[in-house]
Amino acid sequence: MDATLWNVGSIFLALAAWIFPVAGLFRSLKRKDSGELLWAVASFAVCGVSLCMQLYYQEHLVAIRDWSALSDTADTAAALGRNMVLFTLAANLLLIWRIFRKDKGDRRKA
Repeated sequence: MDATLWNVGSIFLALAAWIFPVAGLFRSLKRKDSGELLWAVASFAVCGVSLCMQLYYQEHLVAIRDWSALSDTADTAAALGRNMVLFTLAANLLLIWRIFRKDKGDRRKA
């Protein structure tokens, strides 16, 4: 696999990891049972795959001994990875909070 595909794939998967919980939130507003928890699980899984792709790119740079590219991209990759995990965690916690709040409201109505 071409090394640039690791970065491009990681970017698209990171965007998907952020979009999944937002989509789950909007679907939960329109439908009673929209599988919100599945959206959260998928978001965490895609976030993990995205981080793995970044690690594979870093490993590729080590394998070809491109130390200057590794030193140029390591700090940015670490910061972006941290931000991706934090945003994904926050969005999924909001989604999970919405699920439990909705379940609590449904039990009161019954």
